[in-house]
Amino acid sequence: MLEFPPEEWDRGVAINLRSTYLCSRRVGQWMVKQKAGKILNMASVNGYGGARFRSAYGPAKAGIMNLTKIMAVELGEFNINVNCLAPGVVLTSRIQSRAKQGGFNLERVIADTPWGRLSEPDDAAQAAIFLVSDEASSISGVTLPVDAGWLADLALV
Repeated sequence: MLEFPPEEWDRGVAINLRSTYLCSRRVGQWMVKQKAGKILNMASVNGYGGARFRSAYGPAKAGIMNLTKIMAVELGEFNINVNCLAPGVVLTSRIQSRAKQGGFNLERVIADTPWGRLSEPDDAAQAAIFLVSDEASSISGVTLPVDAGWLADLALV
């Protein structure tokens, strides 16, 4: 954090938080006219606490979580649900590639995850489908971690 250039911090916050705000604002305006809708924001488990080398990413993701709550309150009267997903480490080809190149200790992360495995892309997709479905019509303003139990283990947080 001490060495992180302010310009890079601004860029990280803009890519994550500002873009979420601008997209949600625009779609929210359209949904208010329709008097219905569902907005699903994307955060990260990094929004829940501190992590090394995340001085822009973590606060931006925490901001998305808080923005989700504010939007749920402001848009609720228009029958608009606003929720958020907070994935942990998801076993994607990018993560696998970084692990093979030595830039990510996949075995350590898996060993530290209560399920003993990482979430798969389908885990996050199924959670997203649920949150925008009619079955979740009474859920608004929540952030749902999809993290194979990572946040449940207080020893890790």
